[in-house]
Amino acid sequence: CEFVCHSKGGPEVVQAATAALSSGGLADAVHAAIVQVYSAVSHGRPHSEATVTQEPRAKKRELREEVPNLSTLMQRVVFGFSAVAAVLSILIGVIMLLIVPGWIAAGRRRKR
Repeated sequence: CEFVCHSKGGPEVVQAATAALSSGGLADAVHAAIVQVYSAVSHGRPHSEATVTQEPRAKKRELREEVPNLSTLMQRVVFGFSAVAAVLSILIGVIMLLIVPGWIAAGRRRKR
Protein backbone atom coordinates (compact mmCIF):
# COMPACT_ATOMS: atom_id res chain seq x y z
CA CYS A 1 0.00 0.00 0.00
CA GLU A 2 1.59 3.21 -1.11
CA PHE A 3 -0.73 6.04 -0.10
CA VAL A 4 -4.30 5.09 0.80
CA CYS A 5 -5.58 1.52 1.08
CA HIS A 6 -7.66 -0.68 3.39
CA SER A 7 -4.99 -0.74 6.08
CA LYS A 8 -3.88 2.87 5.78
CA GLY A 9 -6.54 5.60 5.69
CA GLY A 10 -9.10 3.83 3.51
CA PRO A 11 -11.77 3.19 6.16
CA GLU A 12 -11.57 6.77 7.40
CA VAL A 13 -12.12 8.09 3.86
CA VAL A 14 -15.14 5.83 3.37
CA GLN A 15 -16.57 6.81 6.76
CA ALA A 16 -16.15 10.55 6.10
CA ALA A 17 -17.72 10.26 2.64
CA THR A 18 -20.65 8.16 3.89
CA ALA A 19 -21.35 10.53 6.77
CA ALA A 20 -21.25 13.57 4.50
CA LEU A 21 -23.46 11.84 1.92
CA SER A 22 -26.13 11.05 4.50
CA SER A 23 -26.11 14.55 5.98
CA GLY A 24 -25.54 16.59 2.83
CA GLY A 25 -25.29 15.95 -0.87
CA LEU A 26 -22.94 14.30 -3.30
CA ALA A 27 -20.69 17.36 -3.51
CA ASP A 28 -20.31 17.39 0.30
CA ALA A 29 -19.40 13.69 0.26
CA VAL A 30 -16.76 14.17 -2.44
CA HIS A 31 -15.32 17.17 -0.60
CA ALA A 32 -15.17 15.25 2.70
CA ALA A 33 -13.45 12.32 0.99
CA ILE A 34 -10.89 14.60 -0.64
CA VAL A 35 -10.14 16.30 2.68
CA GLN A 36 -9.75 12.93 4.40
CA VAL A 37 -7.45 11.58 1.66
CA TYR A 38 -5.34 14.73 1.87
CA SER A 39 -5.11 14.26 5.63
CA ALA A 40 -4.13 10.59 5.29
CA VAL A 41 -1.50 11.28 2.65
CA SER A 42 0.02 14.26 4.44
CA HIS A 43 0.48 12.34 7.70
CA GLY A 44 2.37 9.43 6.20
CA ARG A 45 5.15 8.95 3.68
CA PRO A 46 4.86 6.34 0.96
CA HIS A 47 6.24 2.94 1.93
CA SER A 48 7.57 2.13 -1.51
CA GLU A 49 11.32 1.77 -1.73
CA ALA A 50 11.20 2.67 -5.42
CA THR A 51 10.74 6.34 -4.58
CA VAL A 52 13.70 6.26 -2.20
CA THR A 53 16.03 4.74 -4.79
CA GLN A 54 14.94 7.14 -7.51
CA GLU A 55 15.68 10.31 -5.52
CA PRO A 56 19.48 10.25 -6.03
CA ARG A 57 19.03 9.65 -9.77
CA ALA A 58 16.67 12.62 -10.02
CA LYS A 59 19.15 14.83 -8.18
CA LYS A 60 21.94 13.78 -10.55
CA ARG A 61 19.75 14.63 -13.54
CA GLU A 62 19.03 18.08 -12.10
CA LEU A 63 22.73 18.79 -11.57
CA ARG A 64 23.73 17.69 -15.05
CA GLU A 65 23.24 20.34 -17.71
CA GLU A 66 21.05 19.15 -20.57
CA VAL A 67 22.66 19.73 -23.96
CA PRO A 68 20.31 19.26 -26.92
CA ASN A 69 21.59 16.74 -29.44
CA LEU A 70 21.26 16.96 -33.22
CA SER A 71 17.95 15.08 -33.27
CA THR A 72 16.35 17.48 -30.79
CA LEU A 73 17.69 20.46 -32.69
CA MET A 74 16.31 19.16 -35.99
CA GLN A 75 12.91 18.54 -34.40
CA ARG A 76 12.83 22.10 -33.10
CA VAL A 77 13.74 23.50 -36.53
CA VAL A 78 11.07 21.42 -38.28
CA PHE A 79 8.48 22.40 -35.66
CA GLY A 80 9.33 26.08 -36.07
CA PHE A 81 9.06 25.82 -39.85
CA SER A 82 5.72 24.01 -39.52
CA ALA A 83 4.36 26.64 -37.13
CA VAL A 84 5.36 29.49 -39.44
CA ALA A 85 3.87 27.65 -42.44
CA ALA A 86 0.59 27.11 -40.58
CA VAL A 87 0.32 30.79 -39.65
CA LEU A 88 1.09 31.87 -43.21
CA SER A 89 -1.49 29.43 -44.59
CA ILE A 90 -4.16 30.85 -42.31
CA LEU A 91 -3.24 34.41 -43.28
CA ILE A 92 -3.36 33.59 -47.00
CA GLY A 93 -6.74 31.89 -46.52
CA VAL A 94 -8.18 34.92 -44.73
CA ILE A 95 -6.84 37.28 -47.37
CA MET A 96 -8.34 35.15 -50.14
CA LEU A 97 -11.70 35.10 -48.37
CA LEU A 98 -11.63 38.88 -48.25
CA ILE A 99 -10.47 39.46 -51.83
CA VAL A 100 -12.16 36.72 -53.91
CA PRO A 101 -15.78 37.85 -53.44
CA GLY A 102 -14.80 41.14 -55.09
CA TRP A 103 -13.29 39.25 -58.04
CA ILE A 104 -16.44 37.16 -58.45
CA ALA A 105 -18.66 40.24 -58.35
CA ALA A 106 -16.40 42.02 -60.87
CA GLY A 107 -16.54 39.00 -63.20
CA ARG A 108 -20.33 38.97 -63.13
CA ARG A 109 -20.46 42.67 -63.94
CA ARG A 110 -18.19 42.23 -66.98
CA LYS A 111 -20.35 39.43 -68.43
CA ARG A 112 -23.46 41.62 -68.56
